[in-house]
Amino acid sequence: MSIRKIAFSLALIAGSLVACEAPEDFFEPRNPDLAVDAVLGTVSSSTRLLNGCERQLAFAYQEILPIAEIASDNYQNTQTFFNQFLDALNIDFTDNDLNDTAFDIQRLRALANLGINDIGPGDETTTADQTASFYFFRGISQLLAGSYFRSIPVEANGALGSQSDLYALAIADFDTALGQATEAATINSILLARARAKRAAGDCTGAVADAQTLLSNDGAFVRYVMFDAINGPENILQNALFDRGTFDDLQPLPTLDFLDPKYNNIIDPTTDFNVPYLKAEEAHLIIAEGHLASGDVGSAKTVMTNLVALVDSRETATFSDANEQRSQVAPGSRPDTTSVVVSAGPNRPFRSGLVLDRNNGDDVTIPVISGTSVRGTYLNDLTGVEATLEALYLMRQEIFIAEGRRVIDLGIAFVPSENELLLNDNVNMEDVQPILPSFIEANQANMDAFTYDAATGEATVTVNFNELIVQNRTSEFVAPCF
Repeated sequence: MSIRKIAFSLALIAGSLVACEAPEDFFEPRNPDLAVDAVLGTVSSSTRLLNGCERQLAFAYQEILPIAEIASDNYQNTQTFFNQFLDALNIDFTDNDLNDTAFDIQRLRALANLGINDIGPGDETTTADQTASFYFFRGISQLLAGSYFRSIPVEANGALGSQSDLYALAIADFDTALGQATEAATINSILLARARAKRAAGDCTGAVADAQTLLSNDGAFVRYVMFDAINGPENILQNALFDRGTFDDLQPLPTLDFLDPKYNNIIDPTTDFNVPYLKAEEAHLIIAEGHLASGDVGSAKTVMTNLVALVDSRETATFSDANEQRSQVAPGSRPDTTSVVVSAGPNRPFRSGLVLDRNNGDDVTIPVISGTSVRGTYLNDLTGVEATLEALYLMRQEIFIAEGRRVIDLGIAFVPSENELLLNDNVNMEDVQPILPSFIEANQANMDAFTYDAATGEATVTVNFNELIVQNRTSEFVAPCF
């Protein structure tokens, strides 16, 4: 180890012992009554650990959701309560939010490993589906790591795995899980997660096959990250979108106004909204993209039409959002009435129905699973691969809003954390430097930019990032089916 790393490591250890521990170290016994050996072989220990995996997934998403939405063009952070750097894509390895995100993803992997290697085999009541679920959660941890980080260690203090390495590990785990699973919900979760991983890895044919199987099994499938407002972990993104009242830290792009806030507490103030992280809509999107990759616009549009029908069948919430105060401390700076028309970019037509009026005393109705504006005449009139693909990526942006997915579609990836740099000899300074697609980097100052003329009631988005995705679809960063 270099003198620099020794010095920094000692300082970090002195400052915060807990923060420096590898995820696996949390299973080293501090109390002999709580040792792993005391759990091994006990009845239902696999059940308890799987509950822990579900809870750890929520901790991971608690970190992922705010920073992923802030780093994308979905939302602008207008307050100081949440990350102040990622709006402008200032991705820095010293950012504590990135460190916490990586740690919680890796801790999910550690919990799943414990189930695969120790708890599961030691519990005589472990079922095949529970074994499958441990592999599923490990696969999810690898999929999340590959989706959000340019590289991350594949084991504690181990060598860095690239995004392609992590996707391969995820697919291998999903393969093993699918070979064990017998229950429909488990099988469908694995199929859709594997379809996502295969698409990300560039195996569009395999992704489409898994997506089609999922839809034949359950055309309305959805699985949630489960949050707990009382005992934790809570849905932090809900705080940013709704619960902090007039602050409403994250404000959406005007084209997405009609979808916000996806999470609110109108059902029960003591209950946080769960977040859909696997849903059948994704299967339709994958299949449609596969058709477009082969130049079949007609089939893609048919799938997109079917997708609209699914979206329209999903749950909505109707409530008063009078505290939203879109303009906040700068009156007139943001569109806040239904009379406003919005353009997705310069020289694009203006569209109505994208902005809601929240201040006239009427309730608003917001989709809480999926919503989209790509429908009717807009969808029917699409021609050519490029225009249809741009509409498809707009559907992805709308359907996955507030689920942390947009930043992945833009090809933005975070970096290993400062803790890894200081404590892992496999990580060097060049490994923690951000890499942005050139077409994103050239426009990073305008991620959330738009112009709004309150007198004319017209808002225009400065950069149409869906158009950029289509223009650069053959790059290594976006549109993996192309």
